Amino acid sequence: MIIVRARPSPFEVMFMVAAALGGASIVILRQRLLNAATMQLPVVITIIFGVGLVVGAGTVLIGLSLHTLWGTLLERAGLTALSLLMLVYSAVTLDYYGIRAFVSALFFISFSAACVWRFIQIGQDLTDVESNIVGDAVKALNTDDTKE
Repeated sequence: MIIVRARPSPFEVMFMVAAALGGASIVILRQRLLNAATMQLPVVITIIFGVGLVVGAGTVLIGLSLHTLWGTLLERAGLTALSLLMLVYSAVTLDYYGIRAFVSALFFISFSAACVWRFIQIGQDLTDVESNIVGDAVKALNTDDTKE
């Protein structure tokens, strides 16, 4: 059996590129974002959020480019990090700004849900691959037993 990963969705790739670029801009251009809500949060939170976006999205993009089992596992790890980061950031913005941050928090929660959905899809694909490998191994063992 040959294991081949399908090409990644262009939407997934572009969302990850946007997340990485957004995180980089938050870290690099923080002082120029004077009117942004991100600037109103404590410096530590914005830096952790920006670096987390770059690292999480970068991990997903590296995983997508590998087309191997390790790549799939990297993609999953990056999605997990991004999902948790988005949930925490949403909670922090809601805590700081209250209901005014609802739409922003809803966007990040939706992004987190998309990461979780993709994580589940990858898990189902890995389960299918595992069952196929086990099935092939059992067939090979049965074939060897009949030859003796």
